Amino acid sequence: LLSAICDPEQVAMRDGVPVCKTCPSYTSGGQEGLHITNTISSNFTSQSAAEILVDITGCEPATASGGGSVLLEADGDKWTRILYLPGFRSNECVRFRTLLQTASLACNMSSIDQGIQRGKLEMWSLRAGKPVHQKLLEWFDNSRSNPRHLTSIFPHRFMKADFNSDGRVDLQVSVRILNETVPDKYPGFVDALTAGHHFNEPESLRLVYLFDGSTLLLSPNSADNKASIDALLEQTQKH
Repeated sequence: LLSAICDPEQVAMRDGVPVCKTCPSYTSGGQEGLHITNTISSNFTSQSAAEILVDITGCEPATASGGGSVLLEADGDKWTRILYLPGFRSNECVRFRTLLQTASLACNMSSIDQGIQRGKLEMWSLRAGKPVHQKLLEWFDNSRSNPRHLTSIFPHRFMKADFNSDGRVDLQVSVRILNETVPDKYPGFVDALTAGHHFNEPESLRLVYLFDGSTLLLSPNSADNKASIDALLEQTQKH
C-alpha cells in the first residue's frame, strides 16, 4: 500500500513498522513521516471497483485532524492512488451498502486543541470519485483542559440495525453527556477527579439515523434528543 501512497523511494521500516520516510508531496507535510492507522476494503467509486481506503496520520496539522485518507484502486497486483482527502479520518467508520451497490461511510472524526476536543460524525460518499459529505452530529469534550465547568458530549457507542423495518440497516448513536460545575475546593475537573471526587453519572441520549439506501436521515423519534444536544453545544460556544 505504501508504494502507492509514499513518494518514490520513500518507503522504510521504522521500529518494525512500514512508513513513508517523508510526508508525500501531496500532503501538507510534517516531521515524523506518514503512518497507516486503518484500512477499509470495498468498492467506493463504482460497483465494479476493487478499492481500499487508507487512513493516514502524521502529515496534516491538528486543524485537519492530523491526517487524512487515501483511496487506492487495484491495478493488477499493485495499487494506484486515485484520491486524497486531507482531514477526512477513516479510522472510526461504519459502512453502508447503497442502492447503487457502492459503499458509503459514517465516520467519527475529532481534533484536540489545548485539551478541548471537538468532533463530528459525517456521512461520506466517494461515488465516481466525487467526495460528498453530510454532517450528522457535532460533539464537544473539554475534560482534558481541567475546566471549572465540565461539558462532555461524546458519542461512545455505534450500533447498526434495521430500526424502522424497511429492510435496510440503520445507525444508532449513543451520546454520553456530562454537564456540571466542579466544586469550589478544586481548581478544575482533573484535580477533582484525581482527588477522588465523584461526579454525577453521565446522561445517555440515543440518536437513530435511518438509511434510505443513499444517505442517513435523523429519525423523527430522535428529534428531541438531537435538539437537546444542539442546545448544549450552543451554550459551550458562548463561553
